[in-house]
Formats: sequence, structure tokens, C-alpha cells
Amino acid sequence: MTKNGIVWSLRNRIFLLKLGEIVTLTLSMFLSLFLWEFYSNSSMSYTFRQYQTMVFLELSWIFVAMISESYDRKNIQNLFLYFCEPLRTAFFCGVIYAVFYFFSPRNTLPRGTAFIYCIASCFLTIIWRYTHFKIFSWQELRENIVIIATKNLLGIDKRINKSHFSVVEIIAPSQLEKILNRNLQKVHRIIYNPNEITKNEIYQLCALNDRGIQIISIYTFYEELFSRVSLESPDLLELPHIRRNLTAYKFLKRGIDLTGALIGLAFAFSLLPFVALLIKIDSSGPIFFSQMRKGKNGKNFRLWKLRTMFAIHEENHMWTQKKDLRITRIGKLLRKTRIDELPQLWNVLRGDVSLVGVRPLSIEQCEKFAKEIPYHNLRHLITPGITGWAVINQGYVNSNEGALIRLEYDLFYVKHCNMWLDLFILMRTITTVITLKGL
Repeated sequence: MTKNGIVWSLRNRIFLLKLGEIVTLTLSMFLSLFLWEFYSNSSMSYTFRQYQTMVFLELSWIFVAMISESYDRKNIQNLFLYFCEPLRTAFFCGVIYAVFYFFSPRNTLPRGTAFIYCIASCFLTIIWRYTHFKIFSWQELRENIVIIATKNLLGIDKRINKSHFSVVEIIAPSQLEKILNRNLQKVHRIIYNPNEITKNEIYQLCALNDRGIQIISIYTFYEELFSRVSLESPDLLELPHIRRNLTAYKFLKRGIDLTGALIGLAFAFSLLPFVALLIKIDSSGPIFFSQMRKGKNGKNFRLWKLRTMFAIHEENHMWTQKKDLRITRIGKLLRKTRIDELPQLWNVLRGDVSLVGVRPLSIEQCEKFAKEIPYHNLRHLITPGITGWAVINQGYVNSNEGALIRLEYDLFYVKHCNMWLDLFILMRTITTVITLKGL
């Protein structure tokens, strides 16, 4: 809330979307129970199991929606995905319930009520999402911003046109007086480029704080809009020095790494004989593939994976494409399910790699990018990971332009890494595995 009214930022809208969906799910629960009780006449103990089932399904829906892309900013701006997400969430909730139903004693879990709930939840959630979209399509509810920059807008002007912002005006810093003398009652934020503004103009901008207008750097806004750090930000040089010494976080993260690696290796050992046989039948060559990678503080280590390509020499390395002819038939399945990365859990035990971090690159790639991309070595401030912020937001990289965007995602993680972000990345990675979105 500001002097200019409620700022319906994208974050606030997503929060309202989540809150509304929880309400619709609760309504669906009571609707399902009402229909079941209306058409049946069962004992009180069975009725209590119905309530338990509905609560379980609602919590499952919320969990699946949170770790999937239901509230992803990119999907919210894509109407087709925006309305398809409830269908996908309902499907996964049904799968989760079917698994529990299969392993439960006979006649202990209801089927009809669960089916009604999935249908009702899907229907009511789509209605709520349509209502939410129509409400925030109103121009009056958009977040109005003024941009004070002309030479470099970092591409935000193109993205804003597809998002929930409304650009009142883009002006040069020399025209700041034009803004100061105007009625800014409907302006919520002023975005400025610190590289284009003088000290005197900064003083003038500070005076606008008393008028209830938020003033932020274009680099901060870029982070908010794209969830990555601009490589043109002047603060990047200070990143190695401003990182906090999060001893408790590092200790807890290492504990989770060790626990996850031990559990994962137990699963890997049970699966390995079958996978190894398939790899051998499908193509000639070793079962495992190893490559030297660069880790924390530039330390080199050997990374292990299951071989998914025909045997090639490392010096012939090139970008991995989506339909790469080097990938074997079984390799495609291993990549989609991420099973090929299970041997990396050994690297996790050794401390070379964490479960969550920045993807470790080959030494050749690191040397190449260090010469071509500024700040690329800042990736090595933290321990690399099997999965990471760039992995769930961008996927595999197969071009120099993609490497630039990946670095921006990596530096965002380096700057903001915490346990909640790590858990979110792990959950989103599980979703990627289940939906077979790997390369």
C-alpha cells in the first residue's frame, strides 16, 4: 500500500491467485462431500475417511501446484498454459491418489468421492483463473511505471508489454524536471538507470519518495522481472565480498546432500544392472562416462554419468542439441528421466558437487566463456550442483546466447541462495523428471 493506492504488483497477483485457488479447492471438497452424502448412506467411520481423503487430495493439489509451473510467471503470461495447468495438476493428483489406493487395504479409500473432487476442483479452478485474468486485464489495476533511461533499457521495455505493467512514459534523465512538475498520483514506480543519471538528478529523485512513489534501479527491476541478474549490473564486482557467511545454511545443506546422496545411491544400485544391460545392448562402449569439470573456487574434479551417447572423443565436444544424433536410443530415455545423472551422487558424497547449485561445466567451456563472457568465473563462488536455478528455468544450453542467459540465472542463485530456494529447486526438478522434460 502506498499513498497512490494498492500496488498490484505481479507478486501480489500471484499471491491472490494462490489464495483464490485454496478457497476453490476447499469449496470443491465440501461440494464433493455433499454430493457423496446426498447419494449414499454409509457409516460414520466411512464418512470420516471421506473427509480424510478430501483433505489429502486438497493438500496434494496445493503441493503439486507449488512445485510445478502453475504459478510460474512465464506461464501466467501464456493464456493457454495458464488455463491448462489445473488440468495437469488434477491429473497428477489423480495419479498420486491411485498409487495410495493401490497399496491400501481393500475398501479403505473411496473412489467416487475422489473422482468427483478432481472434476470439481478442475472446473472451479479454471473459473477462478478466468475471473482472475479478466479482473487484472483492467488497465486501472496495472502497475504504472516511469522509466528514466534512454541508452540501455536491458530489454525490459519489450517484456513489460507482455506482462502486468503499464509504461506511462520513457524519458531521458535530462527531462527529469518534466516528471517532477507533473501530477504523479497514478505512478507507482520510477525505474532509473544509475549509469545514466547525475548526482543532482539523484537528489531530485529522492524527493519523490515523499510522494509515495517507489524508486528502484533498472537492474533491480530486471531481477524482479526475469528472476536473473543482468550482466551489466555494476554490483557484480562486489558479489564475492557481499556474500554472507551462512555457516548454518552450509552445514544444513551438506547434511541434506549426504542424506540425499545415500538414499539416491541405494536406488541407483538397484537400478544399475538393468540400465547397464540396456546401454550395452543399445550401443558399444563403456557404461559410464566421465569428464573433468571445474568446481568451487576453480578446483577441477572428475564428474561421472551414465553414457547416453555413442562413444566419442572429448576433443570433438560441441553443443548438445535437442535432437542430437550422437544420443543413443536408450540415452534419450535416460536423459529425459535424468537417470543418467545418478552416478553424480558419488560426487555429492565426495563434496565435489551439491544436490543444488550451478551446473558444473567442462574445463574447456569454462576457459572459453571466461574470455568471452564477463563475470563468468563468479559461478565458481559456490559448489556446483546436479540441478539448479538455471536448470529449472532454462534447461540445457546449446548456444553462446544461451550461455549468457544461463550465467544470469546462475548469478541470481549465487546472490540469493538459501534453503527455501534449494528446496523449491529440488521439488521443481522432481516435476521435470516426472513430466519427462529433460533433453
